[in-house]
Amino acid sequence: MLRRLIMTLVLSVAPLAVAAQSVEDSIVAQLRQQGFTEIKITHTLLGRVRIDATSKSLYREVVFNPTTGEVLRDYWRQLSTGDEVGPILIDPSAGGSSDNSSSKNVTTGSNTATPSQTSSEDHSTSEPSEPPDPPEPPEPPEQPERSSSSDDGGDN
Repeated sequence: MLRRLIMTLVLSVAPLAVAAQSVEDSIVAQLRQQGFTEIKITHTLLGRVRIDATSKSLYREVVFNPTTGEVLRDYWRQLSTGDEVGPILIDPSAGGSSDNSSSKNVTTGSNTATPSQTSSEDHSTSEPSEPPDPPEPPEPPEQPERSSSSDDGGDN
C-alpha cells in the first residue's frame, strides 16, 4: 500500500520536472543559437531558474518559473568594448563643426532684471504681514427658562 502511494506521488510529480527541464533546455538552446557561449544556470531562493549568458558583445539574464514556464525577466546589456568612456550624448563625428561661435545664448526674461525693475517703485515689504483675525463664532441661541417645582403652588 505504501509502495503504491509513493509510486503514484513520484509519477504525478515527474511531468513537472520534465516540463521544467524542457523549458530550461529550450532557453539554453535558443541562447546558444543566438551566439551566447558562456551559460550559467542557477536556482533562486524562490525556486525560480536563473540563466546568465555571455556572448562577445552582450550579457543576458533570463529568470523563469520552472513550473509554469513563464519568463519573469529577460534582461540584457551591452558589454563594454574598452573604446567607450561612457554614454555618448552627442556624436561629434556626425557632421557639424567644432566652432562654438554659432551657438546662441538664450536667456529668459524672468532671470534678468532691467533698471526699471530695480527702482524704488517696489512697494513690497520684507516683513510678512499677519493674517487677519478669525471671525468670532456665533452665539448659541437662548434657551427658554424652565419653571421650578416650588413655583407651581403645590403643598410642601
